[in-house]
Amino acid sequence: MSERKKKILRALATENIKTAEPVSSQQLANRYFSDLSSATIRNELAAMEEQGIISKTHTSSGRVPTMLGFQLFIDEILPYVRPTAQELNQMRKRVESRVGEMENIVSKAAEALSDACDLPSVVLSGITPNALIESVNIFPVSAFDCFVVVKTNEGYIKDVTANSENFDAEACQSASVYLSKTLFGKRIGEINKANVEQEFKSFKGIIVMLFKVIESQQSGQIAASGHSKLLDVDSKSAKAFLELIDNKPRLKEIIEQNKTDSVSVSVTKVDDADCAVVSALVHDKTGKPLSIAVMGPARMDYEKAIKAVRGISKIIDEGGKL
Repeated sequence: MSERKKKILRALATENIKTAEPVSSQQLANRYFSDLSSATIRNELAAMEEQGIISKTHTSSGRVPTMLGFQLFIDEILPYVRPTAQELNQMRKRVESRVGEMENIVSKAAEALSDACDLPSVVLSGITPNALIESVNIFPVSAFDCFVVVKTNEGYIKDVTANSENFDAEACQSASVYLSKTLFGKRIGEINKANVEQEFKSFKGIIVMLFKVIESQQSGQIAASGHSKLLDVDSKSAKAFLELIDNKPRLKEIIEQNKTDSVSVSVTKVDDADCAVVSALVHDKTGKPLSIAVMGPARMDYEKAIKAVRGISKIIDEGGKL
């Protein structure tokens, strides 16, 4: 697009986000372009409509950005949107007001993120298949419960899992030593359960439990917040988001599309709704990866959402308590 078309698209998207209404060439001329006539803007809008960047509504002469139009608008503003020092301090205060340790980072990050941008948020935490095992420690909790802690280069996997076998402290210690030695440096995704069970026949129950813990953590812990924040804005997007929360595989697929530390914004179809996802991949103080995202209608306030994701990402990177 020409620079003039980019400016017109930016103004049209900004106005549509602000008012939730189609935007006319006259509105753009009056509010954004003192140097352009309504006729000139109308000609540029017609050209962009032919390119599929904007569309004309049936109920008025105004136009709205299409999914492609919003994506082009996002690509233009994304490199320049950063939270100000004041906005970052406000986020820190919001985070600090939530008492808790980093073990609760998933749910608390989702709450803080949703509060910061007034949109539904999702935080996904999980050890990736590429995580390298550094040690395995198993502790008896009761006659049939063990506490499992697997240390990886991406953070810790830990859980308490019921077991049908009675393992005393000595058995758990022996299993920990052998498993740590044998599995050290191996990628979680490459461990063969059958081979490990064969090698440690006497610890078969512990092996079964260990793999259940690893598999549950790899599938990811998901926390969502702000479910109701779309209800008064866009019922179609709200319905799509609420249904998406119950479809964890699809939710993971959408959020994990961004595999970089940079903030990513995408406009996508969720069921029949045009939705936008602002996401980033960050790491907590243990090194565990967290995919954080806010979701909303395609006409969401992108600057506010991008600032919120970047701000919360920075706070997590700094090791702040959530």
